[in-house]
Amino acid sequence: MSRYFYHGIAIPDMLQVLQTGGLKCKRLLGQEEHGFNGLDYISVCKKYAEEDYQNTDMNNAFYSCVQGNFCFIVSERVDAIKTHSSGQIKWYDYSDSLLTDKRNRISDMFDEWQAYQEIPLSMIIGVGIPSNYVDAILKKSSSTGRFIMELKEIVAVVTALGLDIVDTNVLGFVEEYEKYKENSSSKVYQISKKLEEVITHE
Repeated sequence: MSRYFYHGIAIPDMLQVLQTGGLKCKRLLGQEEHGFNGLDYISVCKKYAEEDYQNTDMNNAFYSCVQGNFCFIVSERVDAIKTHSSGQIKWYDYSDSLLTDKRNRISDMFDEWQAYQEIPLSMIIGVGIPSNYVDAILKKSSSTGRFIMELKEIVAVVTALGLDIVDTNVLGFVEEYEKYKENSSSKVYQISKKLEEVITHE
């Protein structure tokens, strides 16, 4: 199981989180739509052993929301609760009292954890950017202006904050990244040449 937590996110939301100081639950964001995390919890996940993904028919958060997607890397020091399996039951089949229970959190994703209300920016140690997806967008002849602007702004903020950048298109990026963090004296992870070329594309 991974050391750090991972939180998949869309690129406009990533920029907003970096600008507003952290991840917030839906209630604090004034949103009403929710799932197993209810209105007061933020979903994060840990990467489990590959055999765990191969030997279950449950949904999982890592390959659904993190691998090949934009994501935040969250410190292991964040206070997150391991969820229990809901089996095949959907979140809307549970009562509101169970979805707000602070001791027993439930999910249909076996690798999900949940943090209460807010994850401050101080607990975010890096971001994940999918090089293949970004490269494909940049090669399109239209509708890329806003995307490029947001991407460059994200990279500028992340660089200023001294956060790590990983390429989530690389299979095994979690193991590679966490091994580096454990063994290197450098504070900043060295991003892949491919990702560096993509995010500095003109």
